[in-house]
Amino acid sequence: MKALPILLVFGLTSVHAAEKSSILPELSSCHKLSDQELRRQCYDKVSGYGVQSKPTTASPQPANVGGLVDEDAGAQEIQPRPTILWKVRNDGRYDGYFGEGLGSKNAELAFQRSDGKDYVLANIAVQAIFRAINDSGFQPFASARWKRIDTKDKQSDIRDLSLGMDMPLGDPRKLGLYLTPLYIHRTDIYGDTDSRLFTAHGNIVKASWVKLGGDATRNNFSFIPYFGLIHERRKSEEGKWGEWNSGYIGFEWSAQWNRVTPRLQSTVKYQYFTDFSKPGGAHDRDSDYGVASISYEFTDPEDETITVRPSIFLTREVGLNPVLGADRINETTFGFGLKVN
Repeated sequence: MKALPILLVFGLTSVHAAEKSSILPELSSCHKLSDQELRRQCYDKVSGYGVQSKPTTASPQPANVGGLVDEDAGAQEIQPRPTILWKVRNDGRYDGYFGEGLGSKNAELAFQRSDGKDYVLANIAVQAIFRAINDSGFQPFASARWKRIDTKDKQSDIRDLSLGMDMPLGDPRKLGLYLTPLYIHRTDIYGDTDSRLFTAHGNIVKASWVKLGGDATRNNFSFIPYFGLIHERRKSEEGKWGEWNSGYIGFEWSAQWNRVTPRLQSTVKYQYFTDFSKPGGAHDRDSDYGVASISYEFTDPEDETITVRPSIFLTREVGLNPVLGADRINETTFGFGLKVN
């Protein structure tokens, strides 16, 4: 096993801490609202747009229905939605209904020193999330991502420009599909290749499967199976174009161990990737990929007034994940995280 690198992880977001609450049960409450405007505002609230709580002297507080409170009661106020919501993550894809805990991690920046030389590793994506389209819940977004590996054994520098749409389909109270079609322009600096990728990622969701947040005295779990298809046209350094058609399936299981402490979380992810077709002479990519991690936050995750959240984590990552343009990996990482809201 390789020596454990020390990794600095950071994240910037203007989304409130309510993202860590139970997203899908709130979304199911939105479906029950008959008034179109209230239903739209409820979707905005669950997506992290525009609804902000203000302290009030009213006592007791009125009941919260679908994440909204009657404005006449004075407990909450609907604010104008931002034109663009910015996020800094490690992945250019965006899941508007799952929050940060499911399938999206903080950006990563690591510094290593070996044999008297300094090396820099980076995995950073800047996301721009635009306003949802009418009342459909369809969420357009764009992103720029930089993934760099610079060590004495390996050099890699991949840069992505992406444009996509987050599309909720179906009713998550029964069984829903959250589909994310995405176009990616990928440049491999050291590999001297240029790629165009068209991908479709789908999360299969059911409200009863997503139990993150909620009662802080109980352990909470979530389970999200997913699948995806990828069409890639890649231009080699000789100027020749080749086409790959691929697919993958997987799942992500997350837990909040509140009986131990509400600040302790763990995640297990597994994915299988295969090529359906590829250019002649290209190597076959039939590969497994797995991640197991555990993290601890030093601040109260339910306290929305905290703007800086330090944490520590331990991650074990094994396999090949072509979905993110990553090379085969086999490493254990201990790191310190810092999230700024």
